[in-house]
Amino acid sequence: MRTLMNALSRRWGFSPLGWLRNTWQMQAWARALGPAASPPAANASRICVVITPWLDTSVPWYTLAIGLLLSHRGNRVTFVLDGSPFGNKPIRHRFVMACLRFVLNRLPQACTLVELPAPLGAAVVDTATQAAIDRLARLNAVWALRGEMVDAGRADYTRLCAAQMAAADQTIGQLLQSQAMDLLFVPGGVYGMSGLWVRHARLAGVRLASFDAGGFQTMMLACNGIACQLHDIPAAFGQLKDSCAKHADEQRFAMDSALAEMARRRAGLDKFSSQIQGGHGGDARYDGAVLLALNSSWDAAALGLHLVYRDNSEWIVETVRYLLEHTDAPVIVRQHPAERLPIASTTDDYRALLQQHFGTPARLHFIAAEETVNSYELLERVAAVVVYTSTIGTEAAALGKVVITPSSSYYAGLGFVWQCSDVASYQAQLAAAAAGRLQVSDAMRADAHLCYYLTQCCNWVFSRFNPSDFQDWVRVPALQLLAEPAVDKVLSSLQHNIPMAVLNHQAALAQHRAASGTAAARPSPAPPAAANALA
Repeated sequence: MRTLMNALSRRWGFSPLGWLRNTWQMQAWARALGPAASPPAANASRICVVITPWLDTSVPWYTLAIGLLLSHRGNRVTFVLDGSPFGNKPIRHRFVMACLRFVLNRLPQACTLVELPAPLGAAVVDTATQAAIDRLARLNAVWALRGEMVDAGRADYTRLCAAQMAAADQTIGQLLQSQAMDLLFVPGGVYGMSGLWVRHARLAGVRLASFDAGGFQTMMLACNGIACQLHDIPAAFGQLKDSCAKHADEQRFAMDSALAEMARRRAGLDKFSSQIQGGHGGDARYDGAVLLALNSSWDAAALGLHLVYRDNSEWIVETVRYLLEHTDAPVIVRQHPAERLPIASTTDDYRALLQQHFGTPARLHFIAAEETVNSYELLERVAAVVVYTSTIGTEAAALGKVVITPSSSYYAGLGFVWQCSDVASYQAQLAAAAAGRLQVSDAMRADAHLCYYLTQCCNWVFSRFNPSDFQDWVRVPALQLLAEPAVDKVLSSLQHNIPMAVLNHQAALAQHRAASGTAAARPSPAPPAAANALA
């Protein structure tokens, strides 16, 4: 059987027999859950859950399971089946849609199901809508091609995505306007039609929540925004700062947790193995340099956040050009270390990009993902850091380094980095940073630590109940999953609009206080001194 499944998978680009197996399993799981013990109250939350094919993954089954559990907790849940064609695998799309319909049409009668009407054909859209669609189509092409630099097939794929989105846009908008809801829950937020659902939810003033798979039995959730872009973090950051100002033990706990996680990451011992173990910080050529710390351009976490430049390639080239022509500082371009791993590999060739535009000037250094350079050791040598959305922006600020960003990342507006929204201000800050005219205060460093704590220690959901591990949870009775703390927090976050990072922090703090006997209310301590936080 496995040989047959593998042969069909190679021919069709997905596993039809695997999908049939998963369909029967999901049907049994949903039937065993059954309806809630009592009907929703009159003031129950009205939640719309979008079910849609998602490549060859179990994302739609996870989305459905979340909706069913929310319904079982007394919310008024409406499932919307979005079968809008997307991508260039029509056979897979139709097969997956048939599987989804099989399960959705057999849900308990208490569940409401709405199927998005099929597009009527080519649609005429206004200028603003077309611009939004073109942007989403370009971002999806970057994702599909695993980078910005490969030209083969890009134009055709972009045109296909734009046409498919234009056909579905009006239908999605009309459905959102017609459904009374408190919350719209979608997977992703950038890929496929999910970007259109995000756009129309914002136009309609509806709170949007989303999730993203993280691997390693993890996921990310945002109760208000796009999960992979950490849209919940600014709100969580504000809440944590307010609470830490009142409770000294809470600030110490958050700071200590951040430092411990940063040390694990520096040693390459964190849960995601982001750094190569035993790495070094380079040599004296890097002293006083300006470091460009790159993201993976195709990672959904980094798609569409540029404020100053069109894309990563333009940002890299123009930043390096300005620094070489207007400063004396060495310039380092550091490829994201995770791109050495198969799960994060890219088609972008940064070394070739730099060679094409600049040749091999002595002041320009490129560090590839597989090189045994430790980003933390490197930070100790450089004078300033330029980032797009990478976590190293918070880490560098926590270590007292000046950080400049031309993006709208989750931490860009939190006060511990210099955010720029136009070329003139960006170049002015680059010059100031290279000349040593910018300084990171103790308060900025403390804020960077708190932000790092929230994102790296609190924002992940660690659970077998996640989008990637369908076979691990579909065999577990739904009521048993419902009783697990991680699942309860996911549902509470969605239902009550509380960032997951806040719920995880509160749980960790309560456990710490119970273990240490720490009182909750003490005077707030001063910000940490500007010594090396990892010393």
